[in-house]
Amino acid sequence: MNNSIAIDEGCEKFLQTVGSGLRNIREAKQQDLHTVAEAMEIPDEQLNLVEQGKFNWEVELIARLCNYYEVTVEEMLASSDNAG
Repeated sequence: MNNSIAIDEGCEKFLQTVGSGLRNIREAKQQDLHTVAEAMEIPDEQLNLVEQGKFNWEVELIARLCNYYEVTVEEMLASSDNAG
């Protein structure tokens, strides 16, 4: 097995897990995408890509989003569709 392929697949899965968790929390808190993106000072499209797991974000953005939603990173990951 090629290690670079395994790493790429692992990163993709992680981005999807984080994105799913963030989307589920946003929806549970009945926040619309535009309002949250505006609060984070990022374009709506960027937040949408983060939630889809298609944007390689900086850790600071995830920390800011968790702070905005008043959840820990662990709670966010547990709320993911991919949580075991």
